[in-house]
Formats: sequence, C-alpha cells, structure tokens
Amino acid sequence: MNSILETTTNWVQPHLALIAFSFVCTLLALYGAGLTRLCKHLMRNYPFWIRVFIFMVLSGVGYGWATSKLTDLIRNHILAAAGNWLAIWVLLIFIGLGLLADRKKQV
Repeated sequence: MNSILETTTNWVQPHLALIAFSFVCTLLALYGAGLTRLCKHLMRNYPFWIRVFIFMVLSGVGYGWATSKLTDLIRNHILAAAGNWLAIWVLLIFIGLGLLADRKKQV
C-alpha cells in the first residue's frame, strides 16, 4: 500500500501548482457570480462610470490577485499536510468541489 501511495504522490507532486490552480478556478466559477452580484448590489447608487471602474478593478485585479495568491496558498497547504497521502487528498478535494457544484446546481 505504501508503494502505491508513494508512486501516486510522486506523480501528483510536480503537477500540484496546476491542480491548486484548478481548485481556485473552480471556486471562482462557483462563487464569482455571487461576488460580482454583491458588488453590483452595493454599488447600485453610484454613477455609471464608477460602477464600471469598480467592476474592472474587481474582475481584473481582484480575481487575478485572488487566483495568484490562493493558488500558492492552497498548493503549500496541501503539500505540507498531505505527505504520502497527497493523491488521496487531491481526489477528496476534487470530490468536495464536485459536491459544492452539485449543491449550487452547477452540475
């Protein structure tokens, strides 16, 4: 069993940055529309040009920054916590994201 875990961990570990990026992108796909809707609701009383500027900042800078920082954060946490169980943790996180998507009627 240990050799299987070590083999899968050795296979997954070089790809962990892309895996963490897919986790973050999935979370943004699930919750990004809600965040944008909340921003739109909070900014409804402002003039059009201010709303457009805030939307551009939120979309370009906010989501971009969140993707960059959260990818590194998730990658480091998974790498530190998983050990030889890395592939199992990655699989469980993907299943958890699938369950979240199902709850939000995205699947």
